[in-house]
Amino acid sequence: RYRNIHAKNENIARLQKLDYCYLFDGAENFKSKILYATPEFQFTMLQNNQLSIKHIYEVTSGKQLTYEQALTNKSYWLYLVCEKKAS
Repeated sequence: RYRNIHAKNENIARLQKLDYCYLFDGAENFKSKILYATPEFQFTMLQNNQLSIKHIYEVTSGKQLTYEQALTNKSYWLYLVCEKKAS
C-alpha cells in the first residue's frame, strides 16, 4: 500500500508541509481522493463556518484533548464534537 500511495500521488514530502491536501490513500482501491488537513486548518474552517468546537478526542486512545493538546498531537485522526454558534 505504501508504494501505491507514493505512486498515485505527487511528492508526499511536499504535501505534508501543506495545511491541507487531497490524497489517493487507498480508499475505494485508490479511486477516491481523501482530504487530509492539519488540526489548525480544520479548527479555522469550522470556526469560520459558525461552528464552535466543544470536545476533541484522539481516535486510537479515545482520550479527550484540549485545544492546545490537539494542535501538537501527532495522531492522524481526531474526532471533533461541534455545535452551531447562535445567530
